[in-house]
Amino acid sequence: MRCAFIYNPNSGKGYIVNKVDKVVNKLKERYDDVILMPTQYACHAKKIVHDICEQNQKKDENYVDTIVAAGGDGTVNEVISGLAPFDVSIRPYLGLIPCGTVNDLASSLKIPKKINKQLDVIVKGKSLEYDFFKINNDKYGVYVCCTGLFTQQSYSTNQKKKKFWGRVAYAIDAIKSLKKQRPVDIVFKTGDVTIEEKCSLILAINSRSVAGMKLNKHAEINDGKIDVVMLPCSNKIRIRDYLRVAKLFILGVKWAKRKYERKKNVQYFNVANFNLQVNQTLNVDGEKLEESNINFEVVEKGLHIYVK
Repeated sequence: MRCAFIYNPNSGKGYIVNKVDKVVNKLKERYDDVILMPTQYACHAKKIVHDICEQNQKKDENYVDTIVAAGGDGTVNEVISGLAPFDVSIRPYLGLIPCGTVNDLASSLKIPKKINKQLDVIVKGKSLEYDFFKINNDKYGVYVCCTGLFTQQSYSTNQKKKKFWGRVAYAIDAIKSLKKQRPVDIVFKTGDVTIEEKCSLILAINSRSVAGMKLNKHAEINDGKIDVVMLPCSNKIRIRDYLRVAKLFILGVKWAKRKYERKKNVQYFNVANFNLQVNQTLNVDGEKLEESNINFEVVEKGLHIYVK
């Protein structure tokens, strides 16, 4: 069996660089061959994985059974974007060594925080089928797509500040951006439903954790559907809109669903696909996506991820 170890040397203040030998030695307990593949530039992980999958199509002695990805949610998104265009039968299984600032996907999957235990999870080989999603046929994500209040911090916050301050850097940047916040104009379509609104936030989530908070504790992460929450607002962002976003993040998607059922100015859907038109930048797994019209589709059980 062969394993490719892809790692971002810059994630977590360069934490993983000093752990490479430990990782390789542990992985060799299960794999005959461990290939080191450090990323060197933005989107390099995506290219590495794409090349691995192309090679896997030959099904020869160079077949890679597992990709172990060390990095933050951005690195994981790149890896999944490299896997997604290929048939599920040749996609390698995925092991995670989270070392980013927030690590929402790993948190959702209850991946341990200590590297020794993370490696144990991979070596023991218990896996979970996980949905991912496709946007406009050529872009992919795994746990969140959103826009509105404070959704830009994950990609707008300075990388040096994130390395120095960690999660606090996001909070500082969010406070600085308060005066710049504007409502999002959206047109949302799914099935026979069309909603045209101004919103303070729209959130499509297939994860138990977002921004380090347990926003959707009871999420079904492999049922072929995704939870969508919209918080309508007026022509101007007001104090009450900030409070409602805070309530969503504190009380979770379950609160939004109850509000929707009681017709309390919240929109909630659990769907397999939708179309969304927006006038603001989207955040997909913490990365910036500048597209104003998206077709969103859930790919059911498209990934195999090692879990505890």
